[in-house]
Amino acid sequence: MAPLIRPDPTSAAPDEGRTVRDPAEASEGPVSTLRGAGARVDVHTVAKVALGLVVATLAVLVIVFVIVGVDKNRQINELRGQGVPVTFTVTSCQGLLGGSGSNGAGYACRGTYHLKGHTYEEPLPGTAFFTPGATVHAIAVPNDPGLVSPVAIVQSEHASWKVYVLPVVLFAVLVLIVGAVVLRRQSRPGSTQQV
Repeated sequence: MAPLIRPDPTSAAPDEGRTVRDPAEASEGPVSTLRGAGARVDVHTVAKVALGLVVATLAVLVIVFVIVGVDKNRQINELRGQGVPVTFTVTSCQGLLGGSGSNGAGYACRGTYHLKGHTYEEPLPGTAFFTPGATVHAIAVPNDPGLVSPVAIVQSEHASWKVYVLPVVLFAVLVLIVGAVVLRRQSRPGSTQQV
């Protein structure tokens, strides 16, 4: 009778790097294994990151809207206080689409005007349509030639505190969120010492 040769347990099988002794053992494990770390999602970490993004976005929006409000009030004050009358000649007007793109939202016009011996080409604020070659009574600021607007718009605009309403509301939301986070951290059982 020939001697029974058993496989050496330390030798590697060509396909898996180990020998299978029992056929039932091969079917108990997973069909395939991924190498590397498993994909686990920590809900608390995701929530912290999302909250951080919301807080950062609100902070940036508050700063941007305050800057825009200050700039708008500055432009209105300069046009009303330092502006000089000019004749704006329209060179082109393009229609603007709003909403879903199916309805008109006014016109964006460009043109030229002369001030102190120079010719400036600028966009004309407002949404009214003018045919090319039409002239519009406008006001321009001599030390800022890009700041030009039709007289009717300048007369209807005034520097206002209302430009700060949106940033104040956003800042209040930001304070409420940060306050809620601080209160929640302080109310956790491990955050206070019990006597």
